[in-house]
Amino acid sequence: MSVTITSLVRGSTIPQTKTFPETVRNIDFEVIGNKEATNTGDGNDERTDWVLNFTTHDSYSSFSTSHKLKFARLTLMLEPKNALIVTDLVEIDGLPQIATPVIQTLPVDGRVHTVTIELLDYYCSANILEILVKHAGKIPMKYRDDAIISYAHLELSHAC
Repeated sequence: MSVTITSLVRGSTIPQTKTFPETVRNIDFEVIGNKEATNTGDGNDERTDWVLNFTTHDSYSSFSTSHKLKFARLTLMLEPKNALIVTDLVEIDGLPQIATPVIQTLPVDGRVHTVTIELLDYYCSANILEILVKHAGKIPMKYRDDAIISYAHLELSHAC
């Protein structure tokens, strides 16, 4: 038998913008500007943070962190805002940054794109579960830096 838990956060595809150093709250996301960029919230040269909360999932109480993960699928909806998407990174806060062509080769075409990343291709199961335990059922995430993030969904599954 396997147990799967999920968490998702949402934001607007057109968040408000503010002038640095102000941050922008985009529903479940927080956008932190960059002193080299004038605006915050426009998807250029900024960091987007969010927290995935698994404690509200129906199966959370039966999800054991002592079992190795079978998969850890992160789905993002994002709109690249400039050609520097080729340097963009995503990470579980506290673990190494992920540079992936799944994100870095997206066209800058004014559309929102959906990408899925298998986190076990970049992190070991124990490290992901350690973050989940350390943050009491939550996983903090970060994205840098040339896209508007409007949706994040993470599925964690293990076999008993």
